Amino acid sequence: MQRLTQRRILVYKWQGRLYYAWPDARFCQCIYVGNETQFQEYEKLGFEQKLGRERRTAAEENEAAALFGLWGPW
Repeated sequence: MQRLTQRRILVYKWQGRLYYAWPDARFCQCIYVGNETQFQEYEKLGFEQKLGRERRTAAEENEAAALFGLWGPW
């Protein structure tokens, strides 16, 4: 495990199928492994989290802009 590139998704083909591995020798001392379907679900979850963060940021920016409009110049 120490020889693998750490904390990056690695792609392997075995018996005609793709497998994804994420080795972490430093923290969990483990390797997460999944197939194509599991990797697609992982990416979908990551996209949904990113979208949620972007929506929260936009809402916060809109709220800040609205508050600034209330204060205005003196």
